[in-house]
Amino acid sequence: MNELVLVHTERAKDNVERLNELLSRVLGKEGLKTEMVPGDEVPWKERFEKIKSLDLDLAIISPAGTSLSSLVSKAFETAHVSFPFSLWWGLTYPFVPRFLQRFNSLKEISEEKVILNVAGKVLSNEMADELLDVLGERGPIRRETALNVLKMNSQYSKPCKDECPRPKLRFEIRYSKKGKVDPKDKISWREAEVLWSVTLAESPEEQLLKSAKGALNKLKGLMDEGILERGSDTVLWLSGVLPVEVEPKEVSVPLIADTSALYLGILNTPYRVRIPRCAMYELLHKYEERAKRTSKYVNLIGLISKLLFEEVKARGSPYPSPPDLCDKALLQIDPLLLEGNAIATEDVGIEMMWKGSPMEKLAKLVKVKRLYNKTEYYNEAYSYFTTFQLFSIFKLIDKELERLYGGKGTIRFSGKAYVNDQAFTSF
Repeated sequence: MNELVLVHTERAKDNVERLNELLSRVLGKEGLKTEMVPGDEVPWKERFEKIKSLDLDLAIISPAGTSLSSLVSKAFETAHVSFPFSLWWGLTYPFVPRFLQRFNSLKEISEEKVILNVAGKVLSNEMADELLDVLGERGPIRRETALNVLKMNSQYSKPCKDECPRPKLRFEIRYSKKGKVDPKDKISWREAEVLWSVTLAESPEEQLLKSAKGALNKLKGLMDEGILERGSDTVLWLSGVLPVEVEPKEVSVPLIADTSALYLGILNTPYRVRIPRCAMYELLHKYEERAKRTSKYVNLIGLISKLLFEEVKARGSPYPSPPDLCDKALLQIDPLLLEGNAIATEDVGIEMMWKGSPMEKLAKLVKVKRLYNKTEYYNEAYSYFTTFQLFSIFKLIDKELERLYGGKGTIRFSGKAYVNDQAFTSF
């Protein structure tokens, strides 16, 4: 493939200009050739003739334009890159593992020409933040997750046509009660306690669940010691490595999630989630309150609250509710805004308050329940994302601990991640 041509309709002109600029920098070319073809306003036959006149050897189809894709597939040999969806939705390579994106084509193509490993160039050209801004990923958790995937792709980007062998991915998070551990110092790293360790190769879902249960026991031990405050183990559900389910399961309407549902990772589920203003107020309130009064143990819930606040804030405008604690504010949401939704919570107090209230006729209550085993959405693509996400959350937590305590602190976390036994990131 000696030349790349960007084919687009008038509606996509602005996007293509931006894409052309970014690809030119990644591929080291002055400017890629672009061809504009008619859109849906033109009869199919006329569009087909225009498309067929293009000098193309192979057309790689974007899933965004169904009618254009249909015409292109009749005019040329076509190819398609599979996408894993699940929690990867909204991201694209190099922020999605290459081994989850199979290159599909009926045309015989040399594997060397199938994959361009652009991840290393994105890193070396310091383009990662710019690309993530283009994708609209501004939340700290998803952004850090994407950056760690980019680092992995920069070291492992094996050609992947028809079949995609999985590399061996290994993640470790360790902790020390004696201050920050340098992950590059073999002696101090070895002496640090293992909080979580997982190797993903075959059956990643089973391996991840097994590792999560081990981490849960470690966190409970640290809570019993008074090193971490009660509730710190919710980080495992927040990351998604431990899933949740809702009761009743047959929910087809959007969920208005209270703070307890957000802590338990309701954003990792397939449900449509709306975040009320009261939940954002409560997250900020919990961070501020714990920051003022915590002295004996590490303020992990407070730090999680801060991260989660920034994450949901990046999603855009919150669902209208009074700026108060959710147990009060949910009852004051405009009835017209409640209708056609459901309230999602783990909070027993909110559950008892909601049941039997006049509001229940407008919006049913959905109970969020912690799980320790697989559920329907806990598939391979999900398990890879949540593994990266848990690692990224602890990295961000330790960054906050560094800001608060410097190299000291009651407990500090460090992490390493490997692809085929080669470290690709650490903190």
